[in-house]
Amino acid sequence: MKKIGLLFVILVLISTSCSSVNTEEVKTKATEAFINKDYAEFNNQYNILLKADEKIAVSYLNEIQENDVFIIDNYTSKNELEKGITELGEIKTNSTFLSSYVDVKITDFQSKIDFMTYTENRDTIFNKIKKNVNDLKSVIWGIYVPASLLDSLENVDTVISEFEKNISATGNSLLDLEELNTPEVDKSKVSNVIESLKEFNKSLLEKENYIKENKINLVAYNKAFLEGNIFSVTKSVEHSGEVDKLTNNIKKSVEQVLLRIERF
Repeated sequence: MKKIGLLFVILVLISTSCSSVNTEEVKTKATEAFINKDYAEFNNQYNILLKADEKIAVSYLNEIQENDVFIIDNYTSKNELEKGITELGEIKTNSTFLSSYVDVKITDFQSKIDFMTYTENRDTIFNKIKKNVNDLKSVIWGIYVPASLLDSLENVDTVISEFEKNISATGNSLLDLEELNTPEVDKSKVSNVIESLKEFNKSLLEKENYIKENKINLVAYNKAFLEGNIFSVTKSVEHSGEVDKLTNNIKKSVEQVLLRIERF
């Protein structure tokens, strides 16, 4: 009987000891520690709270997980996100109770950094492409040159040189886009830009090859036409028609390139 009485007293003392913890006070201390970035002390206070009242502790931890440090939308630049990851690392190291939650957040933060890096690289490539194709309009002896201006081998060589330069630039842009670490959400649209660039390159090659293959005749017929040789008119018109057709193909392909870039 005495043993039973003693056991009852011990249980009462334990119960009294547990209920004597002021959970609100512990929560306040834990919050202050968290705000002051003393994550080890936060962990200690939370451990006390958990032992005192598990239900209150779980609810409190959910509240802490809504703190600004965990909200990804509060970070607007890669630099801020990187600092945020460093801070999350400190929390993970010093607070075992937040460890798993922090792991998820670090993954989210890194994913946002990766996406921002991707968009920066993508836009750099797109801006270079847009500048290149827009600059083409201002080059007289460039890819839009009509057949009538190809009246000397020197002019033809200048035009061919412009074609080579633009074919190389387009090839580099294609390589850049193919090596881009494109996320699934953008893969289809980036693929469309790549296909339009390939068509643009194809149209450049077709006109360049035509000029290369016919440069002697182009120069000869244009010179003869300028000198008033009426027998050269038919051939000049034929060449002009073919060159104009190839030029229109280039213009259409450029429109597609710009249209698909603008869809981003």
